[in-house]
Amino acid sequence: DELERVCRELMAELQVSGRKFIHPLRVATTGRTFSPGAFLTLELIGKPAVLRRLDRAIAFIETELPVQAED
Repeated sequence: DELERVCRELMAELQVSGRKFIHPLRVATTGRTFSPGAFLTLELIGKPAVLRRLDRAIAFIETELPVQAED
């Protein structure tokens, strides 16, 4: 399906494994570490809700998580 294809292209472009891409995406959009297929879940949630949830997750990361110093 289109959503999965686009996500997999982005993973390849970013050189990120599915595990490192899909798991955080699932947590950010469902609040859970386990769900039915991630892409099916995203489709069921719907694009507007997924985008809102991703925006909230990004805001949380930017404001609540400590910045790690680079070596």
